Amino acid sequence: MRYIFSLLLFLVSMCAMSQSDIKDLEKKAKKGDVVAQRLTGIGYLEGYKVDNKKAFKWLSLAAEGGDAEAMYRLGKMYEDGKVKDGNSEMAWFWYDKAANVGNVESQMLLANSLKEQNKITEAKDWYFRAAFQENADAQYEYAMILLSESNESEAKSWFKKAADKNHILAKIKYDAIVLHEREVAEAEAKRLALEAARRDSIARVEAERLRLQSEELRRQDSIDIASGRKLPTINWLTSNCVERNDMTTDRGWGNPVISKETNASMWGRFSALCNNDQLLFFGKDNLDDLDKALYKKSSEFQRDKKEFDTKRNGTYAVVVELKNNSMKFSANGFTINSFATGTLRENPIYPNYLRLPRFLFPVKPQIWVKDGELYKFACSDVDKLQQIRTSASDMALLLVFKPFMGGKVNSIPYSIANPIGLYLVNLSTGTMVLDLSNNIRKPTMQAEKTLLARGERFEKAEEERNKPKYHKQAKEITCIFCGGKGYTEYFPVGSATLTRSRCTNCYGRGYTMEHYY
Repeated sequence: MRYIFSLLLFLVSMCAMSQSDIKDLEKKAKKGDVVAQRLTGIGYLEGYKVDNKKAFKWLSLAAEGGDAEAMYRLGKMYEDGKVKDGNSEMAWFWYDKAANVGNVESQMLLANSLKEQNKITEAKDWYFRAAFQENADAQYEYAMILLSESNESEAKSWFKKAADKNHILAKIKYDAIVLHEREVAEAEAKRLALEAARRDSIARVEAERLRLQSEELRRQDSIDIASGRKLPTINWLTSNCVERNDMTTDRGWGNPVISKETNASMWGRFSALCNNDQLLFFGKDNLDDLDKALYKKSSEFQRDKKEFDTKRNGTYAVVVELKNNSMKFSANGFTINSFATGTLRENPIYPNYLRLPRFLFPVKPQIWVKDGELYKFACSDVDKLQQIRTSASDMALLLVFKPFMGGKVNSIPYSIANPIGLYLVNLSTGTMVLDLSNNIRKPTMQAEKTLLARGERFEKAEEERNKPKYHKQAKEITCIFCGGKGYTEYFPVGSATLTRSRCTNCYGRGYTMEHYY
C-alpha cells in the first residue's frame, strides 16, 4: 500500500513535469544513472509528452542495469503493444526477471497466471514472496492456498495481516476462522465437562459401593470379634484413622515401611494440628507478613481450612515397635522401658504420659515406676503373658488418638494427644494381643497446662541446682556451643521454621567460666 501511494505521488509529479525537467533527468540518464534512466523512461511513457520509443530506450537501459521496476515497466510495454514487433513472450520474460529481483507487481502477475493454469505449488511460492513484502492481495491469496491445504492456523495469521491492511475479503475469512475456532472450543469444553461429569458419577457410585462393602465387612468383623471367633487386626483398629505412622520395620501385615522423612512430616503436621496452626500445617509459616495476610484473604485459605478442620477432628495412630525395648514379665503383668531418653525420675510430667520425641500420650500415673523409669501394665492371665513373652520380639504398642493441644517445657515444644485406645499388638500376625485402653487418661486443658507448668518449674529448679559455683576471680570464656549468643538455633521436626532454644552449656549467658569449685 505504501508503495502504491508513493507511485501515485510520482505519477502526479510526472504529469506536472515540464519538458525541461525531463531533459534534466535525461542528462543524468546519459551518464549511466540507472534511477534517472528509469524515471526518464517513465516520464516519456506517462508524463508531459508521451514518446514510447524513447520510453522503451531508457527503460531497457535501466532494466539491463538491474532496476526491478524498469523490468516490470518494460514487460508492461510489451504486453500493452507499445513496442514494435513486441510479443507476450518478451513481456513474461521481463516479468519473470523483475519478479526474481523482488518486484511485487511482477510477482503477483506470475502468481495469478500460474494459479489460472492450476499450478498451485509454483503460484504459492510467488504469492509468499509478494506477501512477505506486505502486499495485502498476496497475503490473502497465500492464506487461501494454506486454507485449502488444511493449514488453518497459519492461514489465520496471513488473513489477519491482510485484514489489518483493510483487505475486505481477508477480514471476512479471518472473522469466520475466529468464529469457527470459538465454536469448536465451546463444543470441546462441553464435551470435556460431560465426560468429567460421567467419570465423577461413576466414581461416586463405585466409592459408595466400596463404602457399603467396607461397612459390611467391618460389621461382620465386629460380630466375629465380639463373639471371640476372631482377633481384632491392626488394620481393623486403625481403619477410621486419617493417618497411621509405623515406627517399625516392614512385617508384611499392612502398611509399607515409612521413611524417617515421612515420620518427621507426620509429627510436624500433628504439631500444627495440636496448636491449631493452619499456616504451619500447609507450609505457609515461612511467608512474610504481607503474603500471610494475602493468603488468609484468598479462596485457597478457605479450601485449606476445610481440609485442616477435617484433619484436626480426625483420628491418628502410631505403631511403636518394642523389639529393642526390654520387656520384663511377672505373674501380675509386664513392664516396658520408657521410650524417651535422659528423663528425670522426679519430674511430674513423666508419670502422666507415654513419651515419644516431642509427643505426649496421656496415661494414668499409676503405671509409672519411678525407680526403674518403666511403665507397668497389669495382666492376670498367665497364659496370655506366656504368649506375649514367647513373641516378645514381635510385640508393638498401638496408640490411637486425636490432636488435643500444644505446649512447651523448658522451650522444647510438645504435642499432647487426646487418647482413644492403647493396644499391645503382634506385628507378625497383625492382630491385637491385649487391650490396654484402661490405662489411658482423658486429658483436660487445665490439667495438662498445670502439669506442663510443674514440669517447667521442676526443670528450671534442677538446672539452677546443677549450676557450678564459680570463683569470684574466674575468667569469662565465650561459650563454644552457642558462640556467645546464649542460644542455639534448630529446625523442629517436620517444620521449616527456625527455632531458638537457650544454650544448655552456658545457661543463656553466652560465656562459661575458666575455673570453678
